[in-house]
Amino acid sequence: MQPRFWQPVAAVAMAVCAAAAARGSDLPEADATCLGCHSMEALARELPNGETLSLHVPPDVFARSVHAPFGCAGCHAHIDPAVHPGQASEIESLRQYSVLRAEACRMCHADAAEQHDGSLHAARVRE
Repeated sequence: MQPRFWQPVAAVAMAVCAAAAARGSDLPEADATCLGCHSMEALARELPNGETLSLHVPPDVFARSVHAPFGCAGCHAHIDPAVHPGQASEIESLRQYSVLRAEACRMCHADAAEQHDGSLHAARVRE
C-alpha cells in the first residue's frame, strides 16, 4: 500500500511532466506524458545494491522504434499513472531489473523466448 504523502507528490510530478510533454510532441498523449519526465537525461534511480538504473528514454528514438505503436503501457502495464512516480518497487539490482523486464518481452515474442529458454544463456540465468 502506498503512503498517502506520495499521492500529492505524484500528482504534482505528473502535472509538471505533462506540461513538459505538451510541448511539440508527435506521440500519443499518454506516451508524451511518460516521456515528459523520462526524456530527462539525468533521470535515474539508485538501487539498494548501490547500482544506478537509468530511467532515461530519448523521445525521438522511442518514436522511431518498432515498439512505439504499442506505447509505453504496452510493455509497462504494471505502472499506475495515478500513483507514479511514487510506486514502490522490489528491484534490487540491474541484473534483476533486466531479468524481470525480459518477461514482458515474452508477451509478443513467444517464439524467441521459447528458443532462448533452451539456450546456454537461459541456463546460466537460471543458475
